[in-house]
Order: sequence, then structure tokens, then C-alpha cells
Amino acid sequence: MSKLKPGKSPGRDNIHPEFVIHQSTTTSGWLCAFYTSCYQRLKLPKTWRRASVIALPKPNKPAEDPKSYRPISLLCVPFKILERMIHSRIEPVVDSQLPREQAGFRRGRSTADQVTLLCQDIEDSFQNNEKAGVVYLDLTAAYDTVWHRGLHLKLLRTIPDRHMVKFIMETLSNRSFILQTSSGQCSRLRRLKNGVPQGSVLTPMLFNVYIHDLPDTVSRKYGYADDLAIMLSRPTWKAMEEGLNEDMGTLVAYLRRWRLQLSVGKSVAAAYHLSTREARRELQVHVDNKCLEVQQAPKYLGVRLDRTLSFKQHLEEVKAKVTSRVALIRRLAGTTWGASAKTLRISTQALVFSAAEYCAPVWSRSPHARKNCSTDPTEDWDVTHDVEASGCLDVGDDCNGQSLLSESLPEVLLLLWVGEPSHLCHHANTLRRDLIGCRRACGYPDASGGKQVAPDEVCQQHVHRGRLCDIGPDRIVLEVQRKSTLIQTVQDEDHLEQVISADSFGLNKEVMKKFHQAKLFLFQ
Repeated sequence: MSKLKPGKSPGRDNIHPEFVIHQSTTTSGWLCAFYTSCYQRLKLPKTWRRASVIALPKPNKPAEDPKSYRPISLLCVPFKILERMIHSRIEPVVDSQLPREQAGFRRGRSTADQVTLLCQDIEDSFQNNEKAGVVYLDLTAAYDTVWHRGLHLKLLRTIPDRHMVKFIMETLSNRSFILQTSSGQCSRLRRLKNGVPQGSVLTPMLFNVYIHDLPDTVSRKYGYADDLAIMLSRPTWKAMEEGLNEDMGTLVAYLRRWRLQLSVGKSVAAAYHLSTREARRELQVHVDNKCLEVQQAPKYLGVRLDRTLSFKQHLEEVKAKVTSRVALIRRLAGTTWGASAKTLRISTQALVFSAAEYCAPVWSRSPHARKNCSTDPTEDWDVTHDVEASGCLDVGDDCNGQSLLSESLPEVLLLLWVGEPSHLCHHANTLRRDLIGCRRACGYPDASGGKQVAPDEVCQQHVHRGRLCDIGPDRIVLEVQRKSTLIQTVQDEDHLEQVISADSFGLNKEVMKKFHQAKLFLFQ
């Protein structure tokens, strides 16, 4: 109940979240007893099975096409609480069964992780003088076409408590909805035989369970819920295309078996390499005797990935988006009128910096990013300069986009596995070189050698721990950035306990708590 947010739309029972938030202790006890009775008897009120559906338009889609809208289910607030209770109980069990490549709506995982992993593998292919082919898969109405019987079978394989599985399936059965328009008109009641409701807390987890057993492929898979991608690197075009076509055939057969449909018209293929002579060559990947569309800079999880990973087109789009939003913020501020400073700051952080810093660890080392983050007035774009000019935030004269990002980070800056071969410190792979260079932020020479990195060049890098562990870690480095940067080498879990409790760090209690949480992250 504490996670309910006021101001949200009610369901068909017209019970608002505020009614539940401000209820008495007696009412809370009665509601818990009612939930227990529903779970034991495997029965739910009919009103909870009905949802009000609103259609949100998809960006850059024709308004007259019904497929250009995304249906969102407005569920009853008491039913949402019950779903959260179920979610909290089955999340540890389900999360342990999900594959590493699936990061969708999982604790401690984000879209930036998947984009970073994909870019890292593409950079690896560049270093090996290979070409990387990527296919971005698009599923037609993925959530709405989930087969209930197939989901029931996979839940039984994942969750050992069969009574809980029966209760979950009971929440999905006999569901119905009414479509509401912005003008207040409603459609007739329609029943659902398949699918999971969009807007439900359980929906992302149930979909992850439904596709958690994707078949093994030669290509590496990247998933964030229904946003799937596969990548294969080979020295020649022929070998790369043959491998991708074979893997696509395997995945399409799996999707058809479980009644999911691949949208051939929306799925995209792209090739990544450094050969200028072959820049116009298109990757040939076929599905059902149809060649997939080839794009030079497809968008994956909100980031455009061009052929050489220069991120030029992505930064141009971000620049245009941020510039328009800064212009909007400026209209709210004036010398003698306008919104308060607090309102302007909140609006700036929500509209401007959220867009400018999205997936910044991925593209921040691009040469185009260095140009765009300069504070020189003659350069193209500077977010902090524009925001400061609007009167929303005083960032100082010596601040650029990268330092502003670093200053907004918590004191625990980096916790990374860094056991890398020594030869990786010298090659041109910027992403991995920055990860290795982070442990030399104080200017201390590393055991593996290589150029030292100044403290002001350190930026946040958030990478899934399993990626670098695959290479064979030999030690852990814990770095903390405050007024002066401290560095400490940690050999094992016991040594980490000694470092955390050491007086030499001089850290406050909040930072100590973060260290204890980080220990679980490093050694689990």
C-alpha cells in the first residue's frame, strides 16, 4: 500500500488510490484478510477482472490506423495491491530462473546495460577485424498474444508452488475490458482469451517467464522484455549472413510454436564495421523468403547505433530534443515573473537532463559527444550552457556536461570487476579502455600496465557484472570520488569487510551502507 501513488486513475470500481492510502489500520487488516481468503479459495471479484482500456498513440505513426495505438489497462486499485503482493513473493524465484541476456524490468538491470553490452560486443568485433551483424526483432502485439496454456506450463516449470501458479492463472482468466476514448465514449464489453494486461505489475515478469527458454543460437542474444536483438560477428559477409539466417530460422520456429508472431515488416537488420568501401553494402537476412529491412542507424532501446558507433546521428537527435525543451523552459522564466526556482529546477531535471544523460555511459566517449559537451560558445551545443542561460540552474563557468554528470553521481562511483588482459589497455576500444582506466583514476600504475587516467576523466560506467567476469577477474578495485579520490585494492570478501570498517576512508554512515550493499553485488 505504501507504494501506491496518489493521483492515478481508478479502475472500474471507481476506487481512487487516495482512498486506500488514507485508510485506517482496521480497514487494512480487513483488506489483508480478504486477500488471504481470495488466495485460499482461488476466487476473485468480477469487478477486478474488468479493465478500462485507454489507447495511447505511438510516436510517428498514422493516427487513422488502429495499430498505431498502445492499449493501457486501468485496473482496480485493490487488485493492483494484490498483484504487488504476488510480485514481491515470486520475484526472487523467477529472477533466478531467467537467463542473463534478459534484463527487462529486473531489479538492478536497465536499458543502459543492454545497450552497453551490445556496443561492447560490436567494439570487440572491430578489434578482431570482423564485421558484426545485428537483427532487431519486433514482435506483433507481444503482450496481447501470450498463450495462456503455454504460460501455465512455463510457470509450473519455474515456480515450485503450484497453488501460487493456479492463483496467477486465475487472475488472468475470464478477463474483459471496455475501451474508453478521450471524449468519454465507451465500447461494449469484450472478453479476452489470450494475452496479459498492459499496465499490470505482473505483466513484464510473466512475459519474461514466457520467453525465458529461447533456444540456443550461435548469435548472442540481448533482451529487454519484448525488445529482442541478436548479434553475430564473422570475418566475412557470407559467414555472417549464413549464421544470422540460421539463427533467425531457429527463433522464428520457436515463436510460432508458442504462438508469438514476428513482424517481418518492422524487424530490422544492420551491419557494423569500419570498412568505408563496403559502407553501402546491405546485410541479407531472410525470414519466410522475405528480406528484412536494412537501416544504417537503427534505434535500439532509445539509442541510435550507426555503422561505426560514432553516435553522431543519435547526438543530433538528442541535441534537437534538448534544445526545444530548453526553449520551453526559458518561456517559463523571467526576471520579474515566471515559475519559482524550485519549479524550474525540477522541470529542467525532468525534461532536459533526463533526455541528455540517457545512456550517457555508452556514448559519452564518442568524439561527437566531446564536441557537443564543450563549454566553448563557438561550439555546436552545450546543455549546461543553455540551461544556465535560461536561469534554471547555476552550474558555474568551469563545468561541462561530463563533469556535471560526475558531480551528480553518488560518492560510491565505481564498483567493477577489472581483471583484464594487459594487451587490452593499449588498443583503440574506447569503451573497454575506459572501464580498465577507471581503476587508475588516482594516477597509480596498474599491474597490467598502460596509460594512467587523470581523476577528472573518470565517469560512471554501469556494466553487468557477468560481462567482465567471463574474461577471468584477478582482483577487485573499489574507488570513491569525494574532494580527493581514494583507491583501495580488495582481494576477497573478508578483506572488503576490513576496508569498509577502516578509519582511513573517513566516510559517513550513508556511504558505509552503500559499501555494504555493494559487497553483496560483488560477491553474490
